[in-house]
Amino acid sequence: MEPETKIVPIKPDTPKKNAKSVPPSPGFLFKYVIGLLFVALVLVFLSYMAHMQRQSEEDWAEAQKQQTQFSVSALQSIEKLQQENATLTQNAEQDALTMSGLRAEIDAMRAARAALKAELARTEEDAKAQLAEQAAQAAESEAALNAFWQLERLMALHKYTAARAFVADMEAAGYPALLPDTASDVLDTTPREEWDRIKDTLGV
Repeated sequence: MEPETKIVPIKPDTPKKNAKSVPPSPGFLFKYVIGLLFVALVLVFLSYMAHMQRQSEEDWAEAQKQQTQFSVSALQSIEKLQQENATLTQNAEQDALTMSGLRAEIDAMRAARAALKAELARTEEDAKAQLAEQAAQAAESEAALNAFWQLERLMALHKYTAARAFVADMEAAGYPALLPDTASDVLDTTPREEWDRIKDTLGV
């Protein structure tokens, strides 16, 4: 006969009455939250630093670009100013040459004007002298002719002695050479011919 077996029921493990579940303490949670915040802050700071670095690089690149553009623009402006300065210098030299030529022309015109003025003054003086000479000659001719008519009157009055003295005075004054050599309305002969006739008559 087989031995009789007993079935012993197995009881599930039950927690010991003395083992209790320990909840996390408030200090641990606070430290955990602080750690998370710190990590978040570090991540934000790193992101900010990366952003600032990119921004700084972009600003530096933009500054370099603007500096390059400014340098190119400055060089172009300098070249333009140099060209304008060269053009102004050339124009100034041309203007100086033109002004020098104009001054020379003005000086020549002034010299010609002074020469013309002097020539006009000499011409005027000569004209005045000629007029004065002509007036003097006309006055002497008129005086000679008046003396001749006085001599004719003495001859007409038969005052031969006075006529001879008058002839001598007329010769001393040089009147015979001033007598006209053309016939007048009064005499058929010229005054010179009549003068010679009177001298022959008077025997002087």
